[in-house]
Amino acid sequence: MSRYYSSERYEGTGERTKLRRGRGLFCGLCEGIGKWMGLPPWIFRGIFIALIFAWGFFSTAGLYLLACILIPSEY
Repeated sequence: MSRYYSSERYEGTGERTKLRRGRGLFCGLCEGIGKWMGLPPWIFRGIFIALIFAWGFFSTAGLYLLACILIPSEY
């Protein structure tokens, strides 16, 4: 089974792990959200691409950069 569908979301205590950025290409944001939700990161990459077409590049890039600043890194 893929590492994204495992129980990494829980650390055996029944509590959800903290949201962290991964070591991905651009800030690791999609990878971190994917690990946190237990889904593959390509789903969130597709969502951000769809947001670029829906909201425009600069507003989506601003949202992405804001999330990169606010969500701490895993390392």
